[in-house]
Amino acid sequence: ASLPGTCTHTVTQSDLYYATDSWWINAVCTATNTWQWWGQNGMGTPADAISNWTGVNLSTNMVCTNSKGLTYCSETNDATLAWRLYVKDVPATPYTIDIFWRSATPVITSEDSGIYFYDGTKLMGLENLTQSATNTLRVQKITNVTTDSGTVAALFTNTNGPGPVWGGVCGRLANDGSTLTFAYSPTCHTYTTLFSESVGTFITPTKYGFGMVNVNSTANTEEMWIPSIYVH
Repeated sequence: ASLPGTCTHTVTQSDLYYATDSWWINAVCTATNTWQWWGQNGMGTPADAISNWTGVNLSTNMVCTNSKGLTYCSETNDATLAWRLYVKDVPATPYTIDIFWRSATPVITSEDSGIYFYDGTKLMGLENLTQSATNTLRVQKITNVTTDSGTVAALFTNTNGPGPVWGGVCGRLANDGSTLTFAYSPTCHTYTTLFSESVGTFITPTKYGFGMVNVNSTANTEEMWIPSIYVH
């Protein structure tokens, strides 16, 4: 959707724009001539075109596209462990990055979808792990794109049915200049911190992004949808 160039905002009322060709339902005028998209889960910004992101450890088995404010990624199985992701530079601290995503996995051996800090080598992020007997939302430290380091926090383990973000969840990566925070929210309004630690303990991030892992001997396809990436 293409927003009008002007809008009116006062203490008691604001202009509202209804989109008909986007995942985003409408936009609210939050200040004079300033629009803010409002999606199914609250304030946000439609995911940017894939061409504006930098790929890390990509291969032909991971394909991402963007259409009408929605980014869609699919990844077929790898024989060995490999995080594949798209990243952008982090803004100046303090900053908060809220990303809404959902995933669908075949629940075979080991698939991840998640949002990550990245320093050019190491990753640390909030991800949904799906295995044949385990589904969990966790904070993971990753030595490099082919070497795991370990789980530092996990929300829950679900051994029956869909993974915890099949229906979608908002994840938060935040850096106030001294502390990294990883949080989640099913509504994208009120966040719960899952883990935090001092900047530099494991990583001093220079990038943020989203990505997937699909390590399986059985042919399959993992999917990930990202409608909202809100940097503030």
